[in-house]
Amino acid sequence: MKYFSYDHHGDGFEYHNTKEDAKNYAQHCLDFYLQNDNHDFIDICWGEITESVHSNDEVLELKATNDMPNNKPVRVDQISLVCSIIKEINEQNNGCFVTHEQLNTIIKAANMICDEFNNKNSKKE
Repeated sequence: MKYFSYDHHGDGFEYHNTKEDAKNYAQHCLDFYLQNDNHDFIDICWGEITESVHSNDEVLELKATNDMPNNKPVRVDQISLVCSIIKEINEQNNGCFVTHEQLNTIIKAANMICDEFNNKNSKKE
């Protein structure tokens, strides 16, 4: 699955095989809200998944850099990171609306994090 759609007040993230499927599902969600006169706080988006996470450990935990083995590659999943950031912002604010501009900033930050982890690991391999 290479594409996603996100409906904050609905089913959350859905994964799709094509760009058209993701866009159509997002449109379907929007149509649902508009048909039911629920125009407030519509938070729907769709996009392409560009990174994924893989781990050799059952439990992920923070470790000091001097405790980290050099032979375990870490991959960071961009969409999971974006979701986690949005969820944390929502929890810290007891529910909130994220604008498209704010979502773009979150995505840029997640991309920077993914690039830092994923590119450094590929240089070690």
